[in-house]
Amino acid sequence: MTALLALEDQRRELWSELHRRPELARIPAKEVDLVANPISTAETEFLNTVFVHFCTGWRLAKEHRILSVNDLGRDISVFLQNPIPSQVWKRTTQIRERRFVDFVEKARAAPG
Repeated sequence: MTALLALEDQRRELWSELHRRPELARIPAKEVDLVANPISTAETEFLNTVFVHFCTGWRLAKEHRILSVNDLGRDISVFLQNPIPSQVWKRTTQIRERRFVDFVEKARAAPG
């Protein structure tokens, strides 16, 4: 239970940071012009932290069953529908745990 509370605190802090920092405002946007305004270092660094957070949640879900793996997969899949998270994910999968990448890609391919 302690791990779940820590994960929830981390989630709250991440999303608070997203709203506190104007340079991250495009991350949840459904439409952005990445040609005119490429992904920034700040956006990439923030998203790398988000992906580590998702991976931690995935590990907790698998090992301790305190989260729903299906719900987590759906949340990640929805988040990766946004252009900036999607592009950073694609550029950084090679540095992520292979089993986590497989989980995310399977979730993204799942219908609806």
